[in-house]
Amino acid sequence: MPDIAWWDDQKIEWYERAASLSSFHSLLSDAILPYIKKEESIVEAGCGLGHLSSILSDRGCSIEAIDSSKLAVDRAKERTGKRIFHHMDFYSCPECDILLMVFFGRLHIRENLLHALKIARKRIIYITNLHRGRREDHTSRLEMLLEESDIDYSSFSLSLSFDQPLIDNADYEAFIKATYGDKYINRDGFMNAEKRCGDYPLLYENKKEMMLFIIDKREER
Repeated sequence: MPDIAWWDDQKIEWYERAASLSSFHSLLSDAILPYIKKEESIVEAGCGLGHLSSILSDRGCSIEAIDSSKLAVDRAKERTGKRIFHHMDFYSCPECDILLMVFFGRLHIRENLLHALKIARKRIIYITNLHRGRREDHTSRLEMLLEESDIDYSSFSLSLSFDQPLIDNADYEAFIKATYGDKYINRDGFMNAEKRCGDYPLLYENKKEMMLFIIDKREER
């Protein structure tokens, strides 16, 4: 299976740096846990570096996690020592009670939604970025698709900080370019140079505005 290009050593270093100084994944698990019963099996598709799956596992959930990036999966295994992480693409995902997808899956596309519904026996928990104008927001398209398909769902907004510690201005420019594109470098309000974060002199204040969908599986479709 070819590796997926999103993750590379630099992006992993940035992400791990932010995760080590943030409660983002713990707070995200708090938002998800009310929709999970301990006896239900979970697969997180597109788990990336595995922070959320690892926390859910520690909190007693029966969870496996997959990602099509071997580099990301290997780093998740190395960091956690857990055997729940697997190098696997979405279309090879095993069936489970709950399919968890965070910033992954593009469920506003009908084919992706239908495939996810085949995997999940009970429900899909899907979290998508609202992006605040930096990229196209597909939330309304997903809502329309779910309503047109007569699929039961509920949703609510969620706002959590995942601030990015940075070494210097060059590190800032490289991070913004890799994450959002050249046109957002030096955009007003994107960085507060007066704040310090551990050993890092600069901090990109990253408030993630998200929508959490609970998509229920009523019957075979």
